[in-house]
Amino acid sequence: MKITSFILLSVIGLASLQVNAQDRHFSQFDKSPMYLNPGLAGLGKGFNRANANYRTQWGALNKAYSTMAFSIDMPILSSSMNVENAYIGIGLDFMSDKAGTGQLTSNQFGLTLSAMLLANTKNTLSLGFRTAFEQRVLKSDGSLSWDNQWNGLEYDPTLSSGENFGALSHSYFDFSTGFAWKYVEKNIGVSAFDKLTANAGIAYFHINKPDRTFYGFEGDEKYSKIVAHAMGTFGLRDQYITITPAVYFAHQGPYNMILAGSTFKYLFRSDTKYTGFLTEKAIGLGLFFRGKDAMIPSFLFEVAGIEFGVNYDYTISTLQKANNGVGAFEFSLRWLDTYGVLFKQGDKHVLFMD
Repeated sequence: MKITSFILLSVIGLASLQVNAQDRHFSQFDKSPMYLNPGLAGLGKGFNRANANYRTQWGALNKAYSTMAFSIDMPILSSSMNVENAYIGIGLDFMSDKAGTGQLTSNQFGLTLSAMLLANTKNTLSLGFRTAFEQRVLKSDGSLSWDNQWNGLEYDPTLSSGENFGALSHSYFDFSTGFAWKYVEKNIGVSAFDKLTANAGIAYFHINKPDRTFYGFEGDEKYSKIVAHAMGTFGLRDQYITITPAVYFAHQGPYNMILAGSTFKYLFRSDTKYTGFLTEKAIGLGLFFRGKDAMIPSFLFEVAGIEFGVNYDYTISTLQKANNGVGAFEFSLRWLDTYGVLFKQGDKHVLFMD
């Protein structure tokens, strides 16, 4: 338990740092693996993994932000590879984001490929590359306000704005890469929950610094972003409790963001250690901090490989004066095809099992 205490204390210390970031983000960062690190493609529990996310932020501000995302990834055994215990991973993802009264809409489609090597029965290494296509649209539908609509006393929406650009659209490709490590120490006690797992990685997003301007002017390139993350799950031996501390750090241009905390999960029912006939059922509570910006309590429920999570970002920064503390609601839904039922993968690459 010394290592558990060390990580928990480290997480609390890291949570006190200042934050800020440019990219879209999810507080449940581990539930959106393709946006966390391309190296995580195919590096989930067991076989296939699907994730859905929805986030609505700063509801007290008029139509601030809403983001939805979906991804699916899996490991694939390649018979053409001559390296023993080498695999490839593949991931597909989609994200849609709407911001502001003018409904600046961004739609992104991504494809991720990774190369994975099982160094031994406990350690897996992965290197991934992601290509994404993004389209941004800004509509002028009368919901925006302009200086020309100020009559000298107040804003008058009946006045002509003098802006008749209709809808602006811009598209670009975005490239990213990442390295990930996964550690699995299989059941060390009687229960299938008695185990130790960990993963960590570093990723480099927006390698090509894509131009995001609608009019093609220079100077609005997307900052490259470096992400580092780590997470560990520690099962209390012969108990029905796991502790999962996690930390996420991002550096993008002049901005930094750090998110850290821990989730505590209680197991009502476990997979049997030898047959796997019973499926896990558990609930969990978590508490994370995003620097001096937000306190994030969370709840999760898991049954039969399906996990539902919800969190609320409570603003604790000076922005609280503007949004009355109303931060963001976030929902996640994850499905783990632990036994390879979806594509009938059978007992292949069982070393990926947690």
